[in-house]
Amino acid sequence: KEDYSFHQESNGPMEHEIDEWIDTLEHSDDASSGQEMLSDEEKRHKIEFLHNIQDKLRHEIDLRKETSDPAVMHIDLQLLLDIVTLAIAASIFGLVAVFLGLPPTAGFLLGGMMIGPSCWNLVEEVKQLQTLAQFGSIFLLFEQGLLYAQTYTSGLSRPQQMVQRKTSRTDDHDPSVVGVIVLAILVLSSVIIFFTSGAVKSLLDAILLSVSVSICSSAVVTENIYAAGIADTVWAKRLNKMVAIQDLFMVPLLAIPELIGTLMEENGTFFDFMFYIISAALFLKGSVMFAPQTVNAAVIAESRMAHGELFTLSIVAYALMMATISEELNFSIEAGAVLAGIVLLNSPHIPKIRESIKPIKSVFGGMFLTSLGMIISPAFVINQSASIACLVVFIALFKTVVVSSTMYSFFDYPLSASVAFGGSMAQISEASLVVMAKAQRHGFVNRKTYLMLIPTTCILLILAPLSKSTLRLLKSQEDDDCLPICPRWITRCLHLRNYTFKHGVENKSDESSYESPRSNNHHRTPNELRKISRSH
Repeated sequence: KEDYSFHQESNGPMEHEIDEWIDTLEHSDDASSGQEMLSDEEKRHKIEFLHNIQDKLRHEIDLRKETSDPAVMHIDLQLLLDIVTLAIAASIFGLVAVFLGLPPTAGFLLGGMMIGPSCWNLVEEVKQLQTLAQFGSIFLLFEQGLLYAQTYTSGLSRPQQMVQRKTSRTDDHDPSVVGVIVLAILVLSSVIIFFTSGAVKSLLDAILLSVSVSICSSAVVTENIYAAGIADTVWAKRLNKMVAIQDLFMVPLLAIPELIGTLMEENGTFFDFMFYIISAALFLKGSVMFAPQTVNAAVIAESRMAHGELFTLSIVAYALMMATISEELNFSIEAGAVLAGIVLLNSPHIPKIRESIKPIKSVFGGMFLTSLGMIISPAFVINQSASIACLVVFIALFKTVVVSSTMYSFFDYPLSASVAFGGSMAQISEASLVVMAKAQRHGFVNRKTYLMLIPTTCILLILAPLSKSTLRLLKSQEDDDCLPICPRWITRCLHLRNYTFKHGVENKSDESSYESPRSNNHHRTPNELRKISRSH
């Protein structure tokens, strides 16, 4: 198979040569031919061995003839069976997780771990299966980009934003800016911890690992917001904007490990680096110009048809094309998928796009998460269970404390809202697994750290729905005028105290004419509301 080429018109010279070897063994005299003396038993074993080779050779030749015939439909039955196994495992374990009150992600990961090579080993063509499941990561990240675009497209109108900025001190700060600052503080704190603890080899490794751990899943936060029933509140809109801004950082985060790894393998120079930077700028500019036109053309084509299959196919082709171009430019498939959603920022068709790809995302996304579970080794998780549990508790508490204290101390958010936001962001995004896999493949993260962070990320995603209880408090405590969250009796006591300090004890008789700021705010000017808010 290595030394001979096989052609469709002949069986090749090797089969004829094997026939000669068999004939020599059967009829020649070993002594007269000068060969080593062989017993009859040894001759028989050699002849059987050569016959087996000849049968395998004929089978290989027939197989190559079949695969080279374009008129024959070729099917890889083993890959088909592996796909069926993966789909069944994802559905069964996903249903079990939902019945137990867990998110389906937990079932997908557990199902993949059970059928993977480290446990039951029910999948043979692992590489081909994981390649197919890669479509799931493309559509999951594409939806994350769409979620970012939808969050910043369907925000409050400008008059509403101006009114709220005048009535609440927390609205003085743009949620996007707050999200960027919170993420920067998280990353900086994580870099210090990872670099000083010796978990990484260089500052670049510490930055990549810290950003991966600091970014949370916007899809998970959105699901928890809807589950908590606060989707229409002001707090939910702020939290969505704070988390969605992190999707912007996913594009460079997914592209940098691949780009640096390529430059290191090719011994790239400064000019090679600048070439990639210029290519990225041109790709971004072309995407901004091309993406809306593609979506508009798909919408026009759908309006002329009775069904929407062409629209869905066009959106899928658009997402795959953006991911492929990004991979060809050495920016990774995943970075192109996120960018494909983000560049549709001002498109009015984002809800329609999300609805059209939902079935595809559900199927391939479940398969992708199940294939990620195949990486996890049950034996490794059991042996390192204590370390993994400590890592889960540390990351959850670390992110909750840093986010809550930053929002409460620097941006005047109420304590209950700060804790609720911190708990919602105390998980790690699924895309971080892709980033860490790329970093580990290029040697930026050692293997043990990578294997420890995989189950840690999975457990944090499983525990993410616990934040719904704190998010529900925001709905009951939200005020129509967006004043800080505070019980009424505390608000009145604080106001009476400030009133006494300002007007003196002799003016206590005027307290009876005082009206609560919550009772008659519609008679007050925005400046008066702002002063009352600051005094509280």
